[in-house]
Formats: sequence, structure tokens, C-alpha cells
Amino acid sequence: GNSDTLYADDGPTDTATVLGDISLSVEMCDLDLATQAALLGHKIVNGVLVSSADDTAPYVAVAFESKKADGKKYYVKLLKGMFKEPDENFKTKDNKVNFQTKKLEGNFVMRTSDHNWKYTTDEGDAAYVAGTGANWYKSIESTA
Repeated sequence: GNSDTLYADDGPTDTATVLGDISLSVEMCDLDLATQAALLGHKIVNGVLVSSADDTAPYVAVAFESKKADGKKYYVKLLKGMFKEPDENFKTKDNKVNFQTKKLEGNFVMRTSDHNWKYTTDEGDAAYVAGTGANWYKSIESTA
């Protein structure tokens, strides 16, 4: 988010915060062609990923979970975002191991239909509803 403070009468008199775009960076060991096509708006022709300057990445939602130190899970859904072309880095073989990973970056925004942009829940929170984690990936709207 972005925030700013209004100064008047020799001091701060008001402050406001607005939601900006939300950046997501995902690093993985590999990114298969079918996933790239689906996330970036490309197509696959005879087993070859065809990337055109006219392709448009679709809006997608992303759901994930993170295990906390206490063993409980923290769940997140980003509701509307678009990924951009990943950087590709290659390195010639030398005398040590150099793993090359794929990094996918996207920007997420609020949905215009309801202004929601993220859902989160925490198994360790007193308000956590049992079963929410088990259903987390069934629907972008599922909450329990």
C-alpha cells in the first residue's frame, strides 16, 4: 500500500492509505510448458511453446500455504493477478554445481466486483474454523 500525510498548521493533520499493486515472486526448480502457456497466455503447438508478442496473460488467482515454526499452517489466497514473462538464466557447465531456477513474478490487484484482493487464515488463530485448510484449494471462494 501507499500512504501519505497531510501537513497543515505547522504539523501533520491527516493521513491516508491506499492499496497499491501486490507483487508476488515464485521461484521453482522447473516450470513446465503447459503451466507457462496457461499463466502467460501462450499456446503449445506440436510440443513447442509458442510465445507471441500479441499474447496476453490471463488474470489468475493463487492459493498457497506456509508452515509456521509451531507446526501450524498459514493459508493465503491472492484473488486477481497477472504474471509476466520469467527471466531465463543459463550457465555453461564448469567445475561446480550451479542450479538454475525459474522465477515467476506477478502483480495482484483488487477485484472490481467486490474490492477483495486477499483471503488469509491461520490454524493457530482462535477464530480458525476447522476444515478450512482441507478445503483451501477447492475453490478460490471457499472459506470452510
